[in-house]
Amino acid sequence: GPVAVAPAAEAQTDRCPGAVTQLDLTDCAAREYRDADADLNRVYRDVMSLAGARQERGLREAQRAWLRFRDAHCAVEAAAYEGGSIQPMVRAFCLAGVTEQRADQLREMLGRLRDR
Repeated sequence: GPVAVAPAAEAQTDRCPGAVTQLDLTDCAAREYRDADADLNRVYRDVMSLAGARQERGLREAQRAWLRFRDAHCAVEAAAYEGGSIQPMVRAFCLAGVTEQRADQLREMLGRLRDR
């Protein structure tokens, strides 16, 4: 039978007012992820510009580990919808959400670096 949309995926679709088709929702999710990724890259650059050499090394290492985590985590979330038309949307919303969380973490770090 039809696959029910996961509650997590359903909640995300509220972020796409006006999206009607699955393609609309998938495009919206991809845009959300692109925007989140651009934001993360800006914040990461700002943090790196204020970090000392030792912190820079640690940050680079943490960011590489986070990228592996993000990709593995979202692959698992999307795997539940293997072969389904919503799979790319679920993966993109996952990537967007995890990326937004990481940007928030780095924003907090940036605030501490600016306050020192």
